[in-house]
Amino acid sequence: MKKLFAVVLALCMLLALVACGGGSTEPASSASPAASTSPAESAAPAESAAPAESAAPAESAAPAESAAPAESTAPAESAAPAAEGTVGWGTDPVDHFARDPYDIVYMVNFYLPVNVGMSNMFEQWAKYLNCTYQVQDCEQNNENYLNYLNTFAVQGKDGFILDFDPIVTDRVFEECTELGINWIPAVNPVRDSEGKFLWPSVCINAYDMGVAQTDYQYSIYKDYFGPEFDESKLAILSFDNSQVPDLHNRALGAVDKFQEYFPNATVFLHDMGGLPFTAEEGNAQAGALFSAHSDIKYWFVTSCAENYALGAVRAAESMGIDKNVMVTCCDGNAIMSEWDGGYEGCWVGAVFEAEVLYAEPIICGLIAMLDGRATPETLWPDSREPGQEYSAVWLTPKVITHDNYVEYREWAANYTEEMFANR
Repeated sequence: MKKLFAVVLALCMLLALVACGGGSTEPASSASPAASTSPAESAAPAESAAPAESAAPAESAAPAESAAPAESTAPAESAAPAAEGTVGWGTDPVDHFARDPYDIVYMVNFYLPVNVGMSNMFEQWAKYLNCTYQVQDCEQNNENYLNYLNTFAVQGKDGFILDFDPIVTDRVFEECTELGINWIPAVNPVRDSEGKFLWPSVCINAYDMGVAQTDYQYSIYKDYFGPEFDESKLAILSFDNSQVPDLHNRALGAVDKFQEYFPNATVFLHDMGGLPFTAEEGNAQAGALFSAHSDIKYWFVTSCAENYALGAVRAAESMGIDKNVMVTCCDGNAIMSEWDGGYEGCWVGAVFEAEVLYAEPIICGLIAMLDGRATPETLWPDSREPGQEYSAVWLTPKVITHDNYVEYREWAANYTEEMFANR
């Protein structure tokens, strides 16, 4: 009965989509959220308490070497892992054009700049892998997400790359199982509360991404703030999102490292869970916090996502305190766009991994499962960790800055060009 209901519901949505002009391959909200230029006047931030004892979560125990940013820019060591050449990688010795094209859809809960970059790379890979491709933005609406999932399944999509709200993990698993969907997660790995992988995943050590933000800010703060810096007037604002475990762990990493460096400084671990995932909301929350704590003169601002960071930058600029605020974030597409436009303000860096390194195992792993050359349980065997039922491919991000981002981006472009030229 549920299958019948899902089919009827999905067909109704399909008719609605057709009435609205059909399925576009570009989501309506694909623009980068750079429009916020002044802080909104929304309410003061929710519980900006100072957690003194936030310990590293158990599931963040993967590769310790992913933390340190240093000055290195050409990421020789962040290229595809040693498992390249096995099933589920772009070097699979398979003639993808000996079969009919697969129809692939990338579904995102909210279309952030990082998802734009991922989608562009998936689209490039789809051409090489003999796939048709589209991306669907579900606009931070979980019911929309599940309804589109049903609709695309009824339409006969072959494979799904899924970025969904962790709140609906159980429902996504249920729908994928019942509808027989072949899928793989994208930017956010799928794990339970104990860190056990529930499906093959490509991931970055989230906790270390937070550590790397604070490490970089610590390496430059004396020059940035100048000789008049007073540690007694220092605080960190770390944008958190408790609803998404990997975002939460990024914030914890940043705060823990800050407290190692400045044990007596003030800490604001600011939870954005449940609030709009936008620069405007980051602007409003940061502005309210800056205003409420005028006794704080110097700010480290770290962010689990770049939208919040952009909002904090706009708030600091509009209040005229940007010379005493340093902002870093995870992901880097938005800040690179700012730097391309000549920006040299308080947004000083980002912890970033080129999308080409993410995209290859994700889409190639999906194709291997569609081909029947791998199952979720057998994909990427060289990356299987002890005690895990499913494998995880771990990537190593870099800290990008105004000084090194061009070199890094050129490296990624050359890597991509060479990779597809050799296919």
